[in-house]
Amino acid sequence: MRVGGFAEFATARELLTDLVAMETWRGEAPEDESDVEDECPFEVPLPALAVEVLDDSDFLLDKRETPLYGRVLVGEGGAVPSRQPRWIVQLPFHLDDLSGKPTRVVVRVLDAEDL
Repeated sequence: MRVGGFAEFATARELLTDLVAMETWRGEAPEDESDVEDECPFEVPLPALAVEVLDDSDFLLDKRETPLYGRVLVGEGGAVPSRQPRWIVQLPFHLDDLSGKPTRVVVRVLDAEDL
């Protein structure tokens, strides 16, 4: 199975808030834009994916989790990238090895730290 897409990201302040939530040693998120600029440059990891293969009764036949291995770099002055990073993930599933007939696939987006 192949899944691909583009990472959408928000402002430098929102990315820093996400980073602070992941790295609790940083303390609290800055209150104003000048505090955000003081933290620059910094990087925030892209999320991870969980792919679940289910049968027609929603019984879980297989599950794979994978990080997207990308980072969003926030540069000096809070500059975010002008292009969205593209990602592609390929996960092999051997249908003959599953305990039932797959009828549905669910892809969940997770925080990278949740893997």
